[in-house]
Amino acid sequence: MAGEPQWKEPSGFTRPKRPRRLNQLGKRGRQRIAAMAATPIEGPCEADIVAVCTGTAEHRHHKRRRSQGGSDDRSNLLLCCHACHQWTHANPREARALGFLVFGVDVWSQP
Repeated sequence: MAGEPQWKEPSGFTRPKRPRRLNQLGKRGRQRIAAMAATPIEGPCEADIVAVCTGTAEHRHHKRRRSQGGSDDRSNLLLCCHACHQWTHANPREARALGFLVFGVDVWSQP
């Protein structure tokens, strides 16, 4: 409305980047996603977290996130059920100790 002061972002504030949409990924990004989607996920859950595991793999979990330099290579992927995937992200310290998460920067040892 006219006459009201406009809100200003604090100095040093940067807006988080919006997630990239499929049509913004470019040709290589679309090819990568199409190749992963075409490969079926089969087999047992590799995480096998006793208290939560449903047994059948449904997700491809990146041990090192792509934003931290991780790749789509099989060595960086963990095929896991939905429950184990949720547990992995909800419990990063425990997941890291089990080898389900690898950080590009050691976030837990920093002050």
